[in-house]
Amino acid sequence: MTHITIENSGGTLECEALSWREEQSCIPAIRDVPLRSDGAYVDTSTFVLKARMLDISLRLSDSEKTTLEAIFNADESVTITATSDFDGDYEWMYTGWFSKKPLIYEYKKQPDATREWRAELEFKIQSFNYEVPYKLFIGLETAPAIVIEVDVATFTESTSETLGVNENYAYALAISGDYLYVATGTSPARIIKIELATFTEVDSLILGTGENNVRALVVSENYLYAGCYTNPVKIAKINLSTFTEETVLTLGSTVILATSLAVSGNYLYVGTYNLPAKIARVNLVTFTEDVAPLSFVSDRILSLVVSGDYLYAGTSTALPANIIKVAISTFTVDDTLALGSGENTAWCLAVSGGYLYVGLSTSPAKIAKVDISTFTEVDVLTLAAGEEYVIGLVVVEGYLYAGLYSLSKITKIDLSTFTKISTLTLSGGNDLWSITTGLS
Repeated sequence: MTHITIENSGGTLECEALSWREEQSCIPAIRDVPLRSDGAYVDTSTFVLKARMLDISLRLSDSEKTTLEAIFNADESVTITATSDFDGDYEWMYTGWFSKKPLIYEYKKQPDATREWRAELEFKIQSFNYEVPYKLFIGLETAPAIVIEVDVATFTESTSETLGVNENYAYALAISGDYLYVATGTSPARIIKIELATFTEVDSLILGTGENNVRALVVSENYLYAGCYTNPVKIAKINLSTFTEETVLTLGSTVILATSLAVSGNYLYVGTYNLPAKIARVNLVTFTEDVAPLSFVSDRILSLVVSGDYLYAGTSTALPANIIKVAISTFTVDDTLALGSGENTAWCLAVSGGYLYVGLSTSPAKIAKVDISTFTEVDVLTLAAGEEYVIGLVVVEGYLYAGLYSLSKITKIDLSTFTKISTLTLSGGNDLWSITTGLS
């Protein structure tokens, strides 16, 4: 059932909707636009215009009916706010007007005699806004590991979960469906399953012997892939339906210490920390390393992200850091961008609105902004003293959130102006290691 509030200057009605449906109606229209000086038309074709509408069924008492009639009679636009019982943090707000508003007396059909009126309403939407309960999830480098949930709307901690015995160091996070998955820096590594609705640990999976210290997780279709910081790299394949490890792939002998994973199409890309560093490619259909890895003599790969037809890699050894651009279609290096002086150690990457954001593990922390279309650096943001070492970046609704390793801080950045809004210091003062975002 959906709780709704209907209001304008005529009054405010709060009630439960028996049914609620948002739809679009199609209205035929004739386009008739003159283009030339002789009066000839471009065309006279029939086009379809779409109008968004709500169909709402209510059961009302006498007093509620009176309030609704006063809202009708105000002869002005109406605001409807709706919250679903199923996921009560979700809120929809609509502005518009009622096009159909019958009130039907149904006393004999209604067991609850206090609500004998039924309203079948049609509401034409003029504007709307959806409030979605995005959260940030943060993993701490503690023993046992601690995972913290931050409410994006208020930018405050909302809850946390301390993991079990031997579930230490939350080095990687990933979300799929209703669950958050946490990878540990243990030998062997463990994958912890947290139910988002209750934010409690509901299961734990111990990986195989030698599958140690998982530093990267990624989800593709119904599988979770875990990259091990081992020599050589091992990739565990976990079936999320059964929460069991189906198989493990050991990469070539020169592919050592996995730091990052990214997926594009049927391929998984693996970045490594060893020198010379590698970017390996795994065919997810066959689950094999189907081509020789790319090699970088003077760079360690710390981060990977896919945007369009390219894979971007952030490096740490070169001073300043490099951003490597790899063409996915050919699996070859397309270009390399050296960042500005003092912009070292590209620990993490995020993409939003045609820009690549690079989190730099410096003191104070810096975030570089790269125009993807020209592959040039266009700006850099330096954070305040004490805001050090960017270790993770996520984008939520026009804001960039930077997870800072030192003393577990998160900085919120307005992407429209590329300026810092505020910084949140998490409780406990422990070192933040991983960050992701999703719905709770």
